[in-house]
Amino acid sequence: MRSELEVNRADERYSDTVRRLCMIHLKNYADTEPVKTCSKAFSAAAR
Repeated sequence: MRSELEVNRADERYSDTVRRLCMIHLKNYADTEPVKTCSKAFSAAAR
């Protein structure tokens, strides 16, 4: 299991890139919102 610090760093580092890639492929901002939700869930799970 990753530490909370590692998860937070990965989230900070990669979340914007992942959201941009989702936007490119989905072409709809509303469809990219679950990415933000998943990111929050993974951060919470690491705690």
